[in-house]
Amino acid sequence: MLIVAGKPDSGTETDAWTTERPYLRLLRRQVTPLELSYCICSADLVVLPYKAILHSGAAMLALSLNRPVLAPGQGFFPELCKTVGTEWCTLYSGDLTPRGVRDALSVLDRRRGEIEPCNLSHFAWDKIAVATKAFYE
Repeated sequence: MLIVAGKPDSGTETDAWTTERPYLRLLRRQVTPLELSYCICSADLVVLPYKAILHSGAAMLALSLNRPVLAPGQGFFPELCKTVGTEWCTLYSGDLTPRGVRDALSVLDRRRGEIEPCNLSHFAWDKIAVATKAFYE
């Protein structure tokens, strides 16, 4: 099952997708916090198909719910992958393709059951506060 959630860019045509693909569910609107939590917790992989991005609260939310992400190799994502590990963060370059998603899922299938919960201690508020204070000083 593929769930595509969120308000699409204007002009994005997706109406024919659901009739042609019964495994696809579209939530073409701003989803509620409960719906977002459900979508993420139901996912084997959270795909973030940003065209241009500096940082992503959605990525941090997914990781905090122990769901791996597939994201573009730009913005903060390369550093995030170094910090949390490639079992939690996979990068793609160029356009997102179905093959890229399949490859990321196949890696997850091989590792299923072997992965410890995502360690986000590097992003703890107390560490961020110390680093921010040091930066300004």
